[in-house]
Amino acid sequence: MKIVYSLICVLLCTSCSTSRQPKIVGTYTTNCVIYDMFPLLVAEFKSDSTFVYKRPCLEKFGGTWKVKNDTVFLYSDKFRGQTVEGLAPAYNYTDQKGKKDAFLIRGKKLFPITSGPESKCALFKVKIHSAKNKH
Repeated sequence: MKIVYSLICVLLCTSCSTSRQPKIVGTYTTNCVIYDMFPLLVAEFKSDSTFVYKRPCLEKFGGTWKVKNDTVFLYSDKFRGQTVEGLAPAYNYTDQKGKKDAFLIRGKKLFPITSGPESKCALFKVKIHSAKNKH
């Protein structure tokens, strides 16, 4: 009987100690568009802590992501930080210092931490439907 109680204690302790990370895995897009048709950003967060960004007029690129408290941080060698000199494309969606982007997590929405116009362009989790061949 002591073994059963010990096992229950261990299970309860380990279940309480697991971090309650937000479930951000999935695809997000914004309703802010360019040329009246292309979203400013489509971001796919994968379960292996990698992400893929799709921005209009830029190649698809990626990096890694990490959640800390209520914020998700994205890291990529493509990000140039707050200052972009000359005509270099702006891969960042937010104006974070260093090679990162950051979003506040609020349910199924991600709010960019930025002082730029993108501050009003939250990302919404979308459901991607896979095409099935029907014969």
